[in-house]
Formats: sequence, C-alpha cells, structure tokens
Amino acid sequence: MADLLLTFPLDDGQARSLRGEIRVWCAGQGISQPLCEDVSLLASELFSNAVRASTAASFIDVRVAREPGALTVAVRNFGPGFDLASLPGPGPTRSGGRGIAIARLLGSVTVDQAGESTTVSVVLDDTVIDGV
Repeated sequence: MADLLLTFPLDDGQARSLRGEIRVWCAGQGISQPLCEDVSLLASELFSNAVRASTAASFIDVRVAREPGALTVAVRNFGPGFDLASLPGPGPTRSGGRGIAIARLLGSVTVDQAGESTTVSVVLDDTVIDGV
C-alpha cells in the first residue's frame, strides 16, 4: 500500500487542500468514507496546530500510511516541541486543544523531536479501522 506524502506551505488555509488530498488517497486505498473523514479531520487539526507552532521553516510535512492492522497519520513542523503528558485538553474557555484530543480518541499518540523539527504521529489500530 502506498503512503501519502505531502508538503504544504506554512499557511493554515492549506488545510482544505490537505483534506481533499486525503479523500482522494483514501478512495484509492479502499478506505471507508467514515474512516476517511476521521483521518481527514485528524490530519487537518494536527496540520493547523503545526502551522501555529512553526517558527523555523516555511512548510509542513504530512504522511498518511496504511499498513496491515494500522493506519498512521504523521505531521512534522519546524518549531518548539511540547510535552504530550502535560498538555491540557480542550475546554469551554480555552482556544485550541482539539487536535491532540481527537488524536487521543482515535489512536496512540507520540511526539518525536529531532533538532528543530517536531513530528506528531497517531497510529489508529484495528479497533478504530474495523469499527467504521
């Protein structure tokens, strides 16, 4: 199965294009529409977070990969990382926080920092993939 590899300029307005690219990829992979919509929303939210956090470069990398029993969404930006464990969730008086909250609902989340880049990866497992 082919990975979807995309690079977008540092522009939150590109989230719409990202969702469209993911929908086309999902159709080619035989991924159900409900799962595709979850993946599109997840990637879009992580992308928006990455745009806001970026400081050192003018692009965001996005990878969506389907493997037997799992689907991975990874978004990489160039900016300061964060401590996943201490990140507060969304709330009625807070702006933001939806991307990681959605990620936690859909799968296991990791944050990798290497030099000036930060990659947030979410692995959706069989229970999410088969459930839709």
